[in-house]
Amino acid sequence: MRLITIFGKETNAVYAVQYADEIQDELYRLIFLWNDYEFVSTYLQERNDLLEDAFRADIKIDEAVSEIIEEVRQITIALVDHYDNGTLQQLFMPLRNDDARLYVFQHSKMKHRSRKIRRPKIRIYAIRLDANCYVITGGGIKLTKAMQDCSMLRAEITKLERCTHFLKNHEICDLL
Repeated sequence: MRLITIFGKETNAVYAVQYADEIQDELYRLIFLWNDYEFVSTYLQERNDLLEDAFRADIKIDEAVSEIIEEVRQITIALVDHYDNGTLQQLFMPLRNDDARLYVFQHSKMKHRSRKIRRPKIRIYAIRLDANCYVITGGGIKLTKAMQDCSMLRAEITKLERCTHFLKNHEICDLL
């Protein structure tokens, strides 16, 4: 596991984890994956029973795929914009909705709301190191109400915990 700098340096930065078994860091891997029409289509077909609730409408697979690919485009632009404006903390929210305070090593989620998207489904998960400094650990297409209801998203919780342990053991915050 290693950290790749996406934007910036030190405490004004976005980093992404590159896992030992991957050739790309998590942010680029996910963006590439979520822009793959066939991957998204297959993912949604396998979870067809969840689509109506997730999209808040009766929707065809190809419409849902197009909406998700558009959401990926928008979330990517939002990430760059919030980094440029020094407002990443407004984009990344605590993973737990009842987490009222912000702290180092806090597990966070990024989702993007817009008028074009019925309900955000793309999630990027990260660990907060500072107000404007996050380490992206993974992400997913969230069609269920809770992360725990989807095996792929439960795996993201494990990745967050593994990466937190890695960051603490390597005293990453002391290097910033």
